[in-house]
Amino acid sequence: MNDAQKANYEKRYVAFLDILGFREAVKKSTAHDQTLFSIINALHSIRPQPDHIYKITTIPSTLPPPKFGASVFSDSIIIYDEFSLAGLYRTINNITQVTEQLAIYGMLARGSLTCGLLHAANSPSNQPVVFGPALVQAVDLEKVARHPRVILSADVYNEIWHYGIAMDSNYRDSVIIRDPDDGAAYISPMYGFRSLVCRDEPDLKQLGLDYLAAVAHSLMQNLRDAIDNPEHFKKQRWFTEQYNSIMRVAGRPELQINEFTAHWLGHATEDQ
Repeated sequence: MNDAQKANYEKRYVAFLDILGFREAVKKSTAHDQTLFSIINALHSIRPQPDHIYKITTIPSTLPPPKFGASVFSDSIIIYDEFSLAGLYRTINNITQVTEQLAIYGMLARGSLTCGLLHAANSPSNQPVVFGPALVQAVDLEKVARHPRVILSADVYNEIWHYGIAMDSNYRDSVIIRDPDDGAAYISPMYGFRSLVCRDEPDLKQLGLDYLAAVAHSLMQNLRDAIDNPEHFKKQRWFTEQYNSIMRVAGRPELQINEFTAHWLGHATEDQ
């Protein structure tokens, strides 16, 4: 890459994620190997994805290699890819993969997905250098996401509909949700789990249920830990509702938050 190329912006899809509760998880990891493994395993799940797994048949085979990249610094994750249908699929898939892995291990993520101008290159010491208006927008948009979800910028949402028939409508309608309360469009934090529990293959369905059982265990612990912190509890409750929506699809028991809260408060009163 010459100096002129290094100085260029390119239009890309850019996601910025903030891992909620990461500070506490890191503190715990110094004394618990399993927590350290969980963090490493979740963050290492970000990787390039082959186009064939999305059954993309309308994209010419002459496309250049994907311009995928990811950077992790403490509790912040940046994922970026080329501005194309394939790049959009890969970016959404990486978002769902890392957020679901984090949820299994009891960590939630909040973030945004934007598109726009980005500079992404390696420094002379082979370290990623990533900046640009698209990343600034993604960081700003994450701050208003409220819940542990990854919201879409208006440009990304419009691009999804612009692709029209080229994007599988079942995939689009399953992975993108419009919140009736605040109007935000966001990526379903349960899409990957749902796609497994809705499969006909018993092994894959059971795998999805096993993942969801791990999520339920983490949610119960998180709700218990957040009982005296209203803001944290609201985030955990919102995510529990997302979990329950998948359990309804799977025909499995939901987590009863009100019963859980009453039960826990009862125990807390007895302890006083």
